[in-house]
Order: sequence, then structure tokens, then C-alpha cells
Amino acid sequence: ATLDWNTCSACGSLDGRKYRWEEIESGNVRMPPHHDGCRCTVVLWMKPAESLGIANLGTSWRKRASAVGPVPQTMTYLQWIRLYPHAK
Repeated sequence: ATLDWNTCSACGSLDGRKYRWEEIESGNVRMPPHHDGCRCTVVLWMKPAESLGIANLGTSWRKRASAVGPVPQTMTYLQWIRLYPHAK
């Protein structure tokens, strides 16, 4: 979900949700867009590098964009909206 005050609560609650390819192929998962004006997107998620035999390059440098500036990549929409409940 986009970390701003225009994201609806239904889409915000889906932020960070991971789907297995089998779920998507079977059609049992409703993929975006979810409604008129929906800004949801699908992003590829991969297994951790170590489980694929790749050296871990670290993740401490990664940030996620938000309406108030960069936040930790691991921050979800629900965590963000609790910290910033009102538009500034």
C-alpha cells in the first residue's frame, strides 16, 4: 500500500500480504485493482538469499517511501497510519 492518507483501510490492511504462486494461478486470490481509483500493486517477493545459496547482502540500507519521508522497509501501512494518523 502507498504510505499516505489517501490509501483506503481495505487496501491498507492488505499491505505486506504474501501470496503463493499457486494461489494466484488457481484464481482463489483477488488481485488488484480492488476498486475504482485503487493504487495497489503487486511486487515480486523472493525467498531469503541464504535459502537460495546466495550471500546475504544485508537489508539495513533499504527504506520505503512514505508521505512523511523514508521509513524502514519493514514498516506496514497499519504501523505507519498508527504513527501518522492525520495529514500534516
